[in-house]
Amino acid sequence: LGSAAGEGLAALAVARLQLTRARPDMALRLGAEAFGKFRETGNKKAEACALCALVDAHMLKASLVDTGKYVRQSHLLKLTPTEREEELRRMRSKHLDDALQETEQALELFRQARDKRGRADLLCTVADIHLGLGSLDDAKEAATSARDAFHDLGDREGERTALLTEMEAHIADKDGLEALDVAKEIVKVFKKAKDRAGELDGMLTVMKVHQMMGQTGDVMRLAGELRAMCREERNAKMEGQVVDALMQAHIQNGSVDDAIATAQEAMEVYRRGNDKSGEAMALHACGCLQLDRFFKDFEESMEDFRRRGCLQQYYKEPDMATYDAALGLIKTAVRLFKDASDRPGQSMAEETARITEQRAAMLNDPDVTKQVFKDGRVVDVIRTWNP
Repeated sequence: LGSAAGEGLAALAVARLQLTRARPDMALRLGAEAFGKFRETGNKKAEACALCALVDAHMLKASLVDTGKYVRQSHLLKLTPTEREEELRRMRSKHLDDALQETEQALELFRQARDKRGRADLLCTVADIHLGLGSLDDAKEAATSARDAFHDLGDREGERTALLTEMEAHIADKDGLEALDVAKEIVKVFKKAKDRAGELDGMLTVMKVHQMMGQTGDVMRLAGELRAMCREERNAKMEGQVVDALMQAHIQNGSVDDAIATAQEAMEVYRRGNDKSGEAMALHACGCLQLDRFFKDFEESMEDFRRRGCLQQYYKEPDMATYDAALGLIKTAVRLFKDASDRPGQSMAEETARITEQRAAMLNDPDVTKQVFKDGRVVDVIRTWNP
């Protein structure tokens, strides 16, 4: 390697390392340095790769906006919540625009270098950028071009990635029918290649689109077919995801008992597949469903109690055994999330337990406020419930 080429490769390698460490500004500097060195050598493909590092750095800056990095907090403090969100959106868009500007030259360099794979990967990135900017037609166009390029390369995974991006653009555009057609195309790609795992994953995507469209009948129909295929392939993890989608369909239909039964089934499926995070998610869902019903029953009981004049004979004790069992599921989920090193899941379950215990503290007994006498004897008492 010549001196310029070697220096360029070294700068690009360090730029990539800085990206993994969430240091986009350093990556931008090193990526630009690498691009300059490669330009001296006339290596078009290497120049394009250096520009891709710049694209990734700008996209990283956009993703870090919500964390507070690269944002002047003193400036945001002066804004209303609505103005703050608008300012953050503007900043994200600026970084994405910067990324998009770098892609034009990189795509041309990949074309000159006849690097079809590099160009296909970058087209997928371009589609993602347009999606982030809300340029949905441009996102669809770039994703379609990427899909065609991956198809020519015989890269089914790349084709699937491009189709998923196109599907997301249709969903963002509130075009469920087009999204469903694209999801079905994913199934066709893998079915044609006799790739059973890819076909299963595509069918799961189709089912999720049906779910987003509120087509619960189609979800339930597909769930039965998918579960049979998952069992044939011994894919317990995916079967758990199917059962979870089925549970969501029951919730959409207002069938709480069926949703609870399905969540319990999902727990067993994930347990069989030794998927602690999945089992914890199912436990959490089951516990939340049971707690929602417990509090709803309690509120209805209290409403009836007040309507009847707060007389003691109409007061019903809350079913604390059901509450304790449901809260126990949430606490077990916390432990399993921790065992699986799933920090977001653990935080979610801990927050659920905290809120639930606070809410349960409101379930104190009513206070005696008045005694009802008849013939000199106390025949009833009037109680009020003071949380």
